[in-house]
Amino acid sequence: MNNSFVLGAFVPELIGMLGFYQGQGAKVKHKGNMWGMFVEPSFRGRGMGRAIMTEALTLLIGIGN
Repeated sequence: MNNSFVLGAFVPELIGMLGFYQGQGAKVKHKGNMWGMFVEPSFRGRGMGRAIMTEALTLLIGIGN
């Protein structure tokens, strides 16, 4: 099973993103990596990064259950 995804934040244009991929194979499938966290400079300091990270963690908790 591949539990990889990319999240985007839109208002309505893309202003932030974060990617996640899960390791494949018996020895690494319990590991995952977040990559490419980005928030457009004009939207930084407004909690957008925290919101994107919170959504990613919510999705991952759901995958783990």
